[in-house]
Amino acid sequence: MYKRSFATVARLAFAITTVAALSGSAIAADLGARAPIPYQPPPPPVPIFSWNGCYIGGNIGGGWASKSSNDITGAVTGVIGADLGSHTASGFIGGGQIGCDYQAGVWVVGVQGMFDGSGMQGSNTDATGVFAVNSSIPWLATVTGRVGITAIPTVLVYAKGGGAWVRDNYTLSSIAPGGTALANANPTASGWTVGGGVEWSFAGNWSAFAEYNYLDFGTPGVTFTSIVGGPTFPINVKENINSFMVGVNYRFGAIGY
Repeated sequence: MYKRSFATVARLAFAITTVAALSGSAIAADLGARAPIPYQPPPPPVPIFSWNGCYIGGNIGGGWASKSSNDITGAVTGVIGADLGSHTASGFIGGGQIGCDYQAGVWVVGVQGMFDGSGMQGSNTDATGVFAVNSSIPWLATVTGRVGITAIPTVLVYAKGGGAWVRDNYTLSSIAPGGTALANANPTASGWTVGGGVEWSFAGNWSAFAEYNYLDFGTPGVTFTSIVGGPTFPINVKENINSFMVGVNYRFGAIGY
């Protein structure tokens, strides 16, 4: 009885081993028949935006020029140092800028030149109510250094500072009916500026910015020329300008998302 059982088990084991061997051979043959998987190169790295390079752009905004003057020699009022009053010349500004930046990590440094036409104008009367001081600003310009930090790769928060220039047109006139012009002056004053803003690269080479600037020109002596043929005379004019503008820049060779 035991001999028959052992023989049965042996035959069953032999059958299982044979089936497994045949199945393994079939699987191996099937695997060997498959075509090799072609090489798939890794995807190219995603380009990262860089502020390196130069740019050119345009801007538009508004400005407020505070001006106060005094009759330093008394040529106008007959009183040396007489206060001729103050006013704010306000209006639009608009123009362009050009510059270059260099990025190291999250820091960006650069240099920029900016030139803007202006519609700022204003006037005031002196304390006696006899004379009026009128002013307008046809243009202003700055050359500044700029340093900033990237809040995210495409957003730059920056500060700037450097030299500033402004063209002023002044007219001194009487308050009498008709407002006769008595003298005028057209100086170009130099001073300094500081400011700051934020710039955002929104489409590859294009970026947009918003910034505030303060320009100070001290208290230069302005030489007026009499319209009626009299001698020239100086008036001290203290001047500073606040401006706010928005604009766009096009960056040459910029790498963007």
